[in-house]
Amino acid sequence: MDFSEKLQLLRKENKLSQEELAQKLNITRQAVAKWESGANLPDVDNLLILSDLFCISLDRLVKSDNGNCVKSILQNKKTNEVQSKEFLFEGKKNTYAAGAPQDKVSSRPYSHDLTYKRGNFLYIDTYLGSEIFLGEEALWIDKNPVWAMNYQGRVLHEMFDGKIFKNALVLGCEKQLYRGPLVYQHKKFSYHCKYDGDFNWFQGYEEMFYESEKIYEGYFHGGIVKD
Repeated sequence: MDFSEKLQLLRKENKLSQEELAQKLNITRQAVAKWESGANLPDVDNLLILSDLFCISLDRLVKSDNGNCVKSILQNKKTNEVQSKEFLFEGKKNTYAAGAPQDKVSSRPYSHDLTYKRGNFLYIDTYLGSEIFLGEEALWIDKNPVWAMNYQGRVLHEMFDGKIFKNALVLGCEKQLYRGPLVYQHKKFSYHCKYDGDFNWFQGYEEMFYESEKIYEGYFHGGIVKD
């Protein structure tokens, strides 16, 4: 497999169009098309950017081979994402949503911290405030941060029920990992959540009602982090 074939494979596996890849490199789509057709090659600066963007060494990117190394990298990437999602489900389900006790020592003055560990995976949820709050959930693998989500919310009415809210968050862990499910109903309470994006980059909004009265609202956004 030569460079042009590797570039096509890496771009498609990362769900990027030629236009989107060109924008990340600040070049024209036609330049990317020429690379993928084998009519031209990137300069050293663009090769370095591609190497960093696709998490593949420069040596593997430019040297011809049978394609196994690229496929192996892509497979490992998918495996890590699946494992990350599975662990996030565990972490979310066993901390705030489960009513788990907070860490005895907080990371910042008056912060509320909840930690969950398994092997080389670490999940921490830390937030400030209560009726009006702001926080962050994050995931580490081998002490390296790989994913994070910021969130902010506020209680709008005294009818807000924290137990019902936590039930919604548990169900959301199983569906889309970010906050609660698209819709959750419990007696006269209803929870709604909408979002755009995927595990790598997303943003959304959640709200809770008692009958027709809005009693809570919140915003969240996040995705993978990379040095």
